[in-house]
Amino acid sequence: MCGDRHGGRAKLRPGNTAFGDADGQPTRQVAEVDFARDEWRARGLVVRVVAVRSKERETGKQLYLWEDSERSVQAVLTNDLDADADELAREYDGRAGIEPLIADLKGAWGIGKVPSADFQANHAALLVELLTHNLLKRYVLALAPAIAWWRAPWLRRRTAWTLAVAAPGPAAAPSELRTRRPNGAGERWGKGGVCL
Repeated sequence: MCGDRHGGRAKLRPGNTAFGDADGQPTRQVAEVDFARDEWRARGLVVRVVAVRSKERETGKQLYLWEDSERSVQAVLTNDLDADADELAREYDGRAGIEPLIADLKGAWGIGKVPSADFQANHAALLVELLTHNLLKRYVLALAPAIAWWRAPWLRRRTAWTLAVAAPGPAAAPSELRTRRPNGAGERWGKGGVCL
């Protein structure tokens, strides 16, 4: 991590925490870094920077800053000045679990695409997409819990197929609803799904 990038100054504080392996080599090092951008100082913002260097990242693709190092580096910026640095880094690491959900929302509902130049319209579109995602998840969880762990693009395909043409089954709609299905000589109405 570079100390003077983008108008900031950094200095490693003494007292970093290290966790080692059986050979005594550090596998995880946690340290606080005295760092503040000039803009933060001008605004009076107090930001705590915790740096973690580790050989043992639990999830995700490993991206290394330097080719000759097998350690990953991450920095956590927070306004929590009291929590233990290592506990804070682990808590923030757990929040990274939202990334697969964001990817799911982008892939299934296109939240990465902005429909207009109007912020309010974009906000409304995002809320409708999130509502749709939540309704799909609740529907599948209630009627087909065995596939509830599937990602949204697959659920959309499976649910649309089930509602449109499938015979009654675990993911079918309540029996009061009707579906239109092809039947050799023509179409007939049958129980088990919603006519789309």
